[in-house]
Amino acid sequence: MEDSDQSKPPDSAQLSRQPQIGCQSPIHATGKPGRLYLLQHGRSSRRGGWKRRRSLAAPGAYRSQPSPGSGDELSDFVAELDQVEREIRRLSESRIESTEGLEARQTKLARIKMVLDGVESRSDQAREIDRVRHNERARLREEMDYDYHRWGTLEQENA
Repeated sequence: MEDSDQSKPPDSAQLSRQPQIGCQSPIHATGKPGRLYLLQHGRSSRRGGWKRRRSLAAPGAYRSQPSPGSGDELSDFVAELDQVEREIRRLSESRIESTEGLEARQTKLARIKMVLDGVESRSDQAREIDRVRHNERARLREEMDYDYHRWGTLEQENA
């Protein structure tokens, strides 16, 4: 009886319990889905918590503001752009057979444009925030240098 058990292919329950190796694996040794898998399937596991990303089919497909605690906006951009690329590829490979199909494609393309506009505006906002932070750090560095030199001259005068 044991020989027949070994010759049968493993069922899905047995496969899910086995540790899977490589980037094809949706589950890591920790038992949690890997980041690449999550990004490919439209989900995120950032510090802000698990969130299901909206698909392009939903109105307002992109989030206008990043969630609190998300320090990984670049991966958000990459995930959204990958999703847009998949949708464009799917639309370009599909055939239009009626006016309804043409209208549906135009609607989807409008949503894609909306996502790209959102990514562009968030990228511009991130650049502006970086510029402001850079200027503030430079100002603080100058203040610290001034205070350091000022205290140094005061100590010399008092000595």
